[in-house]
Amino acid sequence: MSRLPLEGIRVLDFTWVLAGPFCTKVLADLGAEVIKVERYPEGDITRHLFLLIERDGKRLSSYYLNLNRGKKSICINLRSEKGREIIYKLVQKVDVVVENYQYGVMQRLGMDYETLKKYNPKIIYCSISAFGRYGPYKEYPGYDLLAQTLSGYIWGQADASIATTSIGDTYAALHAALAIVSALYRREKTGQGEYIDISMSDCLLHSHENILAGLLLLKSIAEHEGKALKQKLDEEWGGEFPLDMIRMGPQHPAYPGYGVYKCKNGYISIAILNNEQWMRLLKGMGPEYYEKYKDIKIAGIKGFAERFKVAKLVNEIIESWTEKHTCEEIEATLKRKDIDIPCLKVPTFLEILDNEHYKAREMFVEIEQPYFGKVKIFGCPIKMASVKLGAFKPSPRLGEHNDEVLKWLNYTDEEIRKLYQEGILYREE
Repeated sequence: MSRLPLEGIRVLDFTWVLAGPFCTKVLADLGAEVIKVERYPEGDITRHLFLLIERDGKRLSSYYLNLNRGKKSICINLRSEKGREIIYKLVQKVDVVVENYQYGVMQRLGMDYETLKKYNPKIIYCSISAFGRYGPYKEYPGYDLLAQTLSGYIWGQADASIATTSIGDTYAALHAALAIVSALYRREKTGQGEYIDISMSDCLLHSHENILAGLLLLKSIAEHEGKALKQKLDEEWGGEFPLDMIRMGPQHPAYPGYGVYKCKNGYISIAILNNEQWMRLLKGMGPEYYEKYKDIKIAGIKGFAERFKVAKLVNEIIESWTEKHTCEEIEATLKRKDIDIPCLKVPTFLEILDNEHYKAREMFVEIEQPYFGKVKIFGCPIKMASVKLGAFKPSPRLGEHNDEVLKWLNYTDEEIRKLYQEGILYREE
C-alpha cells in the first residue's frame, strides 16, 4: 500500500472541544500520529457531550468519537513539575504542537511556543482561537458562536440564526491543517520551525465572497469620493437603503433564482446563475410565466442596489410556482433534458444518513469500538487515487496510551507505576 502523505509525522495535540481536535483529526486522516494530551483527570470535555451512550459502566460520546478516532490519548497532570518534564521530553520527539486553549493558558503551564522551541527549535506550533493571539479581542473566550457573530455571519442571516454546524471551528481547523502542512513543507527546505496563529473570526471573515466583499469594494470607492459607505448605498438605492435587504434568507438576496423554495411537501434548492438558465426555468414553469417574465434579466446587472431589487422579484416569482407543486414534481420538471436546471430536494437529517451518494463516497464508515462493538462514524472527505485516507481506528480511552508514550521516552515500568501513584498520570480502566 502507498505511503500516507503525513506518515512519520508526530503531532502533540493539546486541544479540546472542536477547532483543535478537528484540525488534528484531519492530520491523522492524512497519516500523522496524533498524541492527544487530555486534561487531568477528567479528559476532554467532549467525552461527555451529545450524544452520550453507556454500556457496562463505559461511556461513548458521538462528539468525541468522530473527532478523535485513531488518536492516542495521554492524561498528564501538567500543573506538576514531573508532568511538565514528560512534555518537554516528548516535544523533542514530535514535529507539530497544536493547541486551542484560551489566551494565556499555555504560557501559565509553560507550554507556549517560546518555551517549547527551546527543547525543539524545529517545532511547528499552531494556536487556534476565536480571535487570534494578538489584537484587542485576543483575551475574549473562544466560542464558535462569538466568531460567527463578529465575522458577520449572524447579522447576515435574515433571522439572525446560527449555522447548523460550528463553521467557525471547522473552517479555522482546515486553515490550521493547511498552514501546518505548509510549514512542514517549508521546514523540509529550510530546517526552520514556525509559529502559526489561526483566528476563527479571521477565517470566517475571509470566507465572505459576495455581499460583504462587495460592500468592502463599495466602501473603498466611497472613501475615494469622500463619502461614507451608507451615503453611497443610499445614492445607489435612490433613497434610504434598507439594510435588511442584504441579509441572507432562504434565497440569496443578490443572486436571482439561487436559493431554497417552498413546495407543497417540503423544500427544494434551485440554482440558476445566467439568463439562459432563467429562460429555461420559465419555460418549465409554464407559458403564463414565460410570457409574463421573459424580459427580466438576472445576469449582467452591474448596479449594487439593482441586483437586490431583481433578486427579490425573481425569487418571489419562482416560489409562487414551487409552492403549488410537490418537491418530486418540481424535480421531475427541472431535470428534463430540455429544461436542465440544477435542483435538489432538501433532505432531512434522517434522509441524509440513508443517502446513496454518501454511501458510495464512503462517508459513513464502520469501526470496531472497544466495549461498544461496531459503530458508524463519518468518513474522510479527502480522496486520493493512490492511497486510502482516514484514521479509522477506535477513539482512545482516557490515558490509554500513557505507558506506550512514556516508554518512547525510556521510562521504566517502575517509574511509570510511581507516576500513577503520585497523581502525575491518569488512565481510565
